[in-house]
Amino acid sequence: MGNQNIKTIVASFFLIFIISCSSRKINPSIILPEIESNYDSIDFVGDTNKRLIEFSKNKDFVIAYSNVGFWGGYNKKYELISLKNGIWSCYKYNGDIRYGKKILFFTIWKRDRIANGKFELLKKDISNEAIKLLFNYADANSFWSLNQDSINFVTHVNKEQIADAETKVFDIISKNKKKSLAVGPNTISETTHRKKFDEMFRYFHNWKLEYCH
Repeated sequence: MGNQNIKTIVASFFLIFIISCSSRKINPSIILPEIESNYDSIDFVGDTNKRLIEFSKNKDFVIAYSNVGFWGGYNKKYELISLKNGIWSCYKYNGDIRYGKKILFFTIWKRDRIANGKFELLKKDISNEAIKLLFNYADANSFWSLNQDSINFVTHVNKEQIADAETKVFDIISKNKKKSLAVGPNTISETTHRKKFDEMFRYFHNWKLEYCH
């Protein structure tokens, strides 16, 4: 009878462990948004985002933001979060804008549009509460439904053009879809959609500073 009780207790603990692990992986309180793919309709995206696409292949969901400049050779410096097996993690990626070949005493450098670099893990297992804050803000601001046309509708002509103006970019990648939102440099758009994009960019940056370090 004693052995039977011990077996029952062990089995109960094992069952509780399995249930807790399963609930953690499912993460039912966070619903991943449906996104509309647009990578194929933007010429430069598939080329410059090859590293991010490769990184995302074994992830369930990825949100990344970056700044792109012409003189930076389309160098990518991503700040991102990813979901894999129910666990959210923070990463950063710093690409190297130059690579080259050494000939005798000289090294011939050239710009690399597909910047070489690595994804550095900043924090693993971000709390559910922190992820909720981010997704609730995105939901409230209709971030997931923004598109290229809506955020780049020009309302004023910018007379002061900056040669190396940076482009703010969001990349959202799910299992089957890839979406990019990029604000054109030197454009002025006093619209609700542009405002939502800019606010989400700032919010994500500040959120990451608080919860990913």
